[in-house]
Amino acid sequence: MSIQAASQFIQAVRQDENLKNQIRILGYPVSGEELVQIGRDAGFDYTEAELQTAFKHDWVMRSLRYGFMETEVKL
Repeated sequence: MSIQAASQFIQAVRQDENLKNQIRILGYPVSGEELVQIGRDAGFDYTEAELQTAFKHDWVMRSLRYGFMETEVKL
């Protein structure tokens, strides 16, 4: 289990329509447990906490890249 695997899952969801559709089918809100199961089924091994950490890191990096964060983010 790792944050790296969770990050890879986040990237895979952006690129894979099948994964996107699996998440869409769940409706809103989607639980972390459901996302962990979808990830496991797709071959990614991570915990809910690792997914949360990976998502925070992803959000910070994208905000820095696109310049829409004006305040410091603390992880």
